[in-house]
Amino acid sequence: MQRKIGIILPSSNTIVEPRSYELISWVPGVSLHFARLPVVRIEANETSFRQFAWEAFDRACDELLSAEVDELIWNGTSGGWLGVDWDQTLSEHLTSVAKRPVITAFEATIEATKALCVRTVSLVTPYIEELNQRIMRNFAAMAIDVIKECHLNLTQNTDFARISSNTILTCLQEVDDDNAQASVIFCTNMNGSVVVRTWERQSHKPVIDSVQATLWWGLKRLDVSTTSLTRYGQLFGR
Repeated sequence: MQRKIGIILPSSNTIVEPRSYELISWVPGVSLHFARLPVVRIEANETSFRQFAWEAFDRACDELLSAEVDELIWNGTSGGWLGVDWDQTLSEHLTSVAKRPVITAFEATIEATKALCVRTVSLVTPYIEELNQRIMRNFAAMAIDVIKECHLNLTQNTDFARISSNTILTCLQEVDDDNAQASVIFCTNMNGSVVVRTWERQSHKPVIDSVQATLWWGLKRLDVSTTSLTRYGQLFGR
């Protein structure tokens, strides 16, 4: 039976679709379907936060429900800075509207740490310092300690997608620490998935990329095996 996953994206995200299509090509019987909500800049102010209003999610949700999807995913990391309560409330709200499973990228990242038995991480994001501080507090609220962090001080979402793989690897190297059990690349519009296997081999630690983690958790929630994707990272073997 064909399973259909509905994915809500920030409008300016150009990474999730190509990376997710590449991954799902190795998973027979599952298709991906996308809707978008307007998001342009990621900053620590009310104007930026208002981009994530319930009404925008409801419109995207309605579009995907018309495709009769089996599951909904919010594939943005906003829960990382808007907070655990916000993320859980969004999931509950969409579940009540959609009447089917809903997951978020923040939730998926936390679930990935559990699957990998990880409690301490190094963190790489493209965001400004204030957002990273919020993310670290929300990770801590979920019993995940960030040992070291790297942020690239960008705010324009389209700029996140232009960050080179070399820059991402350099950030991962800078924040590597003996006390960190894994590395987390936390932004679904940063092309972290292309460096996961490289850094896992170099660091001898698992890497949790938010794009990969979100698809992994979405498949798990549908009881779909991810073992065909282990070539892309350790997480898919869990």
